[in-house]
Amino acid sequence: MNEFSSGTKRHSKIWESIASDMKNVNPEFTASGIQCQSKMNSMKKMFKKIIDHNSVSGNDRKSWQYFERMDELFGKSGWAYPKVTASEAGLSCESSIDENYDINKPNAKKPKSEKVLDEFIKQMKQDRQEREMIKEKRKLAVLQELKEEKEKQHKEKMDIMKKFCEAVAGKKLFD
Repeated sequence: MNEFSSGTKRHSKIWESIASDMKNVNPEFTASGIQCQSKMNSMKKMFKKIIDHNSVSGNDRKSWQYFERMDELFGKSGWAYPKVTASEAGLSCESSIDENYDINKPNAKKPKSEKVLDEFIKQMKQDRQEREMIKEKRKLAVLQELKEEKEKQHKEKMDIMKKFCEAVAGKKLFD
């Protein structure tokens, strides 16, 4: 395990060494270093999946024949059991708060990727507001046209009614 974390050897070389050691123990063993690495990665995924499943309240307990062994190997590592988890209730009790934290201190500089993301989000919001404004202007223009058309039709109707009344008034209905 120390070889992986020391950073002095490539992981592929370490896995090849593990595969050759296993071939020395059992000559019928035919897996390569890459296959050993892939198997360990899939076992890590299964281990993490079981941990996550069992950590949810109300879920039934899952078990696995290699769980105890994997827990011995990776139980203390940060990826298996994170120290701080985010939830709807906020931070868990295990998290620590820095007593030297000053609320009035300005925020630390953001990494460039966060700045780019913030700019992108800001631009998206601005674009959405502009689109909504254009949509609202179009809607008002259509409503204005409808109002003008309705007034025009009303005026035409009133002119026709006026002519009709004048025509009726000019004739005698009863002799």
